Amino acid sequence: MRGWRDERGQALALVLILSTVLFIAGTAAVAAALQQNRLVTLEEAREKAYYIAEAGVEKVLTQFRQSNKPYPLGLPASGTYYQNTPFGGGKIEEVEVKIKKEKRDPNDPRSAEGIFAYIDSTGVYPENPRPGQAQARHTVKAKVELLPDPFLSYGGPGVKSDRSVAMKGAITVTRGSFLARQGDITVGPWGIPGAGIQDFTGGIYAGGNVVLSAGLTTGSGEIKAGKDVDLTGLTRLGSLCTWKGDIYAGGKVKLPYWSSWLGLIDPQRIHENCQSIPGFPLPSFPQVGKGTVWYSQVEQEARSRGYYFNSALDWFKDPQKGIKWDYSVIEVPDPLTGGAVVTVWVNGAELDLTDPNHNSFLAVVNGPLDFNQAFKAAYDAWKQDVINFYQSKYKGKATVTFVEFLGQPLAVLQVKSSQPATIVADSITLDCGIVNLFGVKVDTHAVKNDFGLFAVNRDIKYTSDVALGGHLSALATGSFTFKCTGIDTTDLDWVAAKGPVTIEGIINVNYARASIPPATPMGGYRLDSWEVK
Repeated sequence: MRGWRDERGQALALVLILSTVLFIAGTAAVAAALQQNRLVTLEEAREKAYYIAEAGVEKVLTQFRQSNKPYPLGLPASGTYYQNTPFGGGKIEEVEVKIKKEKRDPNDPRSAEGIFAYIDSTGVYPENPRPGQAQARHTVKAKVELLPDPFLSYGGPGVKSDRSVAMKGAITVTRGSFLARQGDITVGPWGIPGAGIQDFTGGIYAGGNVVLSAGLTTGSGEIKAGKDVDLTGLTRLGSLCTWKGDIYAGGKVKLPYWSSWLGLIDPQRIHENCQSIPGFPLPSFPQVGKGTVWYSQVEQEARSRGYYFNSALDWFKDPQKGIKWDYSVIEVPDPLTGGAVVTVWVNGAELDLTDPNHNSFLAVVNGPLDFNQAFKAAYDAWKQDVINFYQSKYKGKATVTFVEFLGQPLAVLQVKSSQPATIVADSITLDCGIVNLFGVKVDTHAVKNDFGLFAVNRDIKYTSDVALGGHLSALATGSFTFKCTGIDTTDLDWVAAKGPVTIEGIINVNYARASIPPATPMGGYRLDSWEVK
């Protein structure tokens, strides 16, 4: 009996030991499972907190992108937004925005100031954690450059059309672009040495064909065409035509016969018969015509400044804001008749695009603006006012003679500005050619800042013998035609038209030096840096 009892006691001890071991092992397994679940839950929370923080940045950019407001009204204000805003089971704790102006290229002494948004967005998940549930927090720090409308800023500054772009001349492009959303881009030969695209870095984007045939064409940017890319016109063997960038075509890429064996175009960078092209479809022309929200805001701003005019003649005749006449008068009274001989020496005329109450100039003309015709009409009206004054003074017995614009072969209106300036009208015609009887000068000595010409109903036509001193931007709901026959370089920043664009001259496009003139529609942006904390 005693032996049996000893065996029963040993069995009981063994059961207790095994139970204890199993209990400990089970407890450890449960604890490990709970720990693993906690780790998984925390990792998921961190991931969701990041996406919520990212959404806070996107909310700020979406609001800016959809505003389509004129510069500088379209810029977001510095401040704190979306505080404790529920989102996706968590919350956007806050989004802090700081707007700063900085040089785009600190190493370039001529670099323009870009507009940068520093956005710090913090996301939290979950919003209200349960007892024991992990809560995570992530902050995204983004630096974003705010740019004009996505159509204008696609690929950087440059020349854009909803239809087609045709260019002739010597063209230098640094981080800029050409764009024709529905049609072709052609760059053809010009009658001076060195004509063609030189040192092109950026992009050429066409919904139709891209045809480059200028004698000198060098670049390392990308070319994308919905149809064909035709480079067969680059046939001058001694002109050192090279293209080192990627070429995408919905159709064929046609090359000069010598390009491959000279290594001037890399066959490995050619992509033909593309079913889809990166970056396509291209953006649409912005809503900037009369009756749009953008135009209403521009008109309201011009009215508040006192620079809204019912016609070009009303503007040019305005005694305070219109043309200033430089003249002198010699009066020779006749005591016998009570009359006088009056000689008016006209030395010049000036239109100053300067607003003394603001740091930029904005004028809106409700109708077409032809500088030359309006200048002549204003001159005739001013002469009649002078005649009426002296006829009244001498009771109708004055003989008034005008000696016009001494020292100048033509009657010349000098347009000048000491500020960034934009003129908005239905259509704009500016002919600075010397063959005109009533000429207009917009040259390097007079305009040294950003100069914007915006046509909200029809075309822009700009003809000149000399380059503009500042940077030209243009926006036309019709076509845009630019022709400069001189040997100076014209800097083009943001040029866009709903109709065809035709350009002839010596042109420079440079991202680092491109400025934004007043009233430019905003809404584009470029990510500069992205950091997660």
